[in-house]
Amino acid sequence: MFFTLNHIKPNFIEQSHQTSARYDKTISEFDVVGLSPYFTDALMAPYVKESDIRIGLKYVEKIQLKSNNTVLVVGEIIELMLPEKKCWRGWFYRPARCRNNYRFRSGCLL
Repeated sequence: MFFTLNHIKPNFIEQSHQTSARYDKTISEFDVVGLSPYFTDALMAPYVKESDIRIGLKYVEKIQLKSNNTVLVVGEIIELMLPEKKCWRGWFYRPARCRNNYRFRSGCLL
């Protein structure tokens, strides 16, 4: 099983919150909220095309957290797509300075 984590930008905050709603298996949450799916050959789970930072993961395990009755999902990073170096200042992401994204897979720069 695979899943993705995607950076949420201010222009689609509302749509991103709606993706956590429960939908029938025949309904695409992308169609409902107006975002676009983006697929790569590394995994079958869709990314959010509008997102600049995309992380593709393979499911490892889930851990029940008793302190707040939630589940922590642990995944192995399979693919990582980040904006180019000039988009960053230290650990801070600055999207206004970006043009291209870099893609990493299993530790390799592509």
